[in-house]
Amino acid sequence: MNPSKKKALGKGLDAILGPIKTEEKTDVLSTPSEEKKTGEQILLLNPTEVMPSKVQTRKTFREESLHKLAESIKQHGLQEPIIVRKIGDKYELVCGERRLRACILAGLKEIPAICRNVSDDESILLGLIENIQREDLNPIEEAEAYQSILNRFNWSQEQLSETVGKDRSSISNALRLLSLPLAVQSMVINGILTMGHARALLGLPSQELIIQIAQQIQEKGFSVRQVEKIVSRLKGDIKKKPIPSKKTKNLQVIEIEQQLCRRLGTKVNIKHRNSGKGKIEVSYFSNEEFTRILNILGISIE
Repeated sequence: MNPSKKKALGKGLDAILGPIKTEEKTDVLSTPSEEKKTGEQILLLNPTEVMPSKVQTRKTFREESLHKLAESIKQHGLQEPIIVRKIGDKYELVCGERRLRACILAGLKEIPAICRNVSDDESILLGLIENIQREDLNPIEEAEAYQSILNRFNWSQEQLSETVGKDRSSISNALRLLSLPLAVQSMVINGILTMGHARALLGLPSQELIIQIAQQIQEKGFSVRQVEKIVSRLKGDIKKKPIPSKKTKNLQVIEIEQQLCRRLGTKVNIKHRNSGKGKIEVSYFSNEEFTRILNILGISIE
């Protein structure tokens, strides 16, 4: 495969690997002769034995959403098979991380999977494009997926636009979000800031000022329009005294806070004093989420 040639890829997943034949029964394995002709095989796999993908665009999985999907799968079954590839005597996930996790939550012992013979590059590209086209990534995850494709395959934004079916301007705007401070990116990932807020903050002249105004958005609930007015005023005369705010956190503390947010998958607030004292607040919003966080920390409940 030569990912630099957009004609070889066309538009979307079907153009890369060919359409999935939805009329095939997922409880019947393909015969060897069929596998040679189509390059794919329909399997029934234990979801807990499927190896994770080499690249996972989605870094946050909403517990409530996963549990809803798991309940739906319990009642109606998995309507769309995951896609895997064979590595030695095991199977590695190519597409369908969220579905796979939901199937494990649902307690399923076997799920339908389409096994396809794809290279490392094709596997990574498929996983990235599938998540982008599903349009359920947060803005930062989407931007990181775009950047991964551009870097790995040396594509232009035009090639990426044609393949994923997005306007080039939309891709350019998304990529600009990666220039935000990591602490602010984390606020976007956790839903504290919207895409509109983030785009408005990009107009500020410094990383420190972006963090300061982002914290004010969180504390005071500024709308996107209000942030745009603040940014416009600050750009007009950046020598003016900044908008009064509460004491800005040390950047190192913000970075640690952001890492904990990603590690625990929930909101984390660090209050650190110059004396060295302080506290770490970890938020949870259900008994299930509380148990999940305890498990991550290695704490078991009898």
